[in-house]
Amino acid sequence: MDKTTLIGCWGTLATMSGKINEWIGITAGLFTITYLTIKIMEALRKK
Repeated sequence: MDKTTLIGCWGTLATMSGKINEWIGITAGLFTITYLTIKIMEALRKK
């Protein structure tokens, strides 16, 4: 194998794992926002 081929493979894997991490972060953020919104609405209803 050529050195350039190996670097290209690792770069592709790093890009794919970076995108996966971004989607995990976005999903976690959306769940957090949803959870906090529900908790705020519950707190406002109790008052």
